[in-house]
Amino acid sequence: PVLLFVGGLDTAHSFKGLPQLLEALEALVEFDWQLVVVGEGSLKETYRALAQSKGIDARVTFAGSVSHDDLPRYYRLADFHLFPSTKRAEAFGLVALEAASSGIPTIASDLPGVRTLVQDGDTGLLVPPGDVDALKRAIMVFLEQVDVRERLGMSARMNAQKKYAWDPLIDRLEATYRSVLGQQSSRTYRR
Repeated sequence: PVLLFVGGLDTAHSFKGLPQLLEALEALVEFDWQLVVVGEGSLKETYRALAQSKGIDARVTFAGSVSHDDLPRYYRLADFHLFPSTKRAEAFGLVALEAASSGIPTIASDLPGVRTLVQDGDTGLLVPPGDVDALKRAIMVFLEQVDVRERLGMSARMNAQKKYAWDPLIDRLEATYRSVLGQQSSRTYRR
C-alpha cells in the first residue's frame, strides 16, 4: 500500500506531524507499505535523516514540491492519506478534502477544523493529536483491513461530492446571503 503525506516541510508547518508519523511507521515495519511525502521546506533533510535513523528511509520517498496540476496523480497513486497534525493551528485541512475527492480515506488528528472533513469511521479515522500509538493503530487498521479502507474511501468521495461540489456550495452560499439580507431588511433603525 502507498501512504501519502502532503504538507509543508518547514518550521512554519512543523505542526503537520511528520515526525510522529515516521515514529508510528517505525513500529509497523512488519507490514508492507511505502510512504510518499509531498512537500518542500527547510526541514526536509531533517525529516529524511529522521527516517534514516529509524531504519525506514528505503520505504519513504520525498517527492518534493509538486505542481497543483500534478498533485491529483499523487492522490490517485495512494491507498490512503495521512494528516497527523499536532496543533489547533490546523484550521481546515484542504489536503483531506483533496484526498476525499480522489476517493481515498484519511487518517487525521481529531482537531475542530479537520473533523468537519474527516468523519471518524465514515470517511476516515480520527486519532488524538500527537498520539503516536493511536496513529500506529489506525494505520494498522487500513493496512490489515483493505475492505474498510476502500469503503471509507468511497464514502469520502461521495461526501466530498455532496458537500463540496460547486453546485451545492453555491446553493448554500446563496442561502446564506438570502438569510443575511432577510435579517438586515427586517431590522428597524432608530434615530
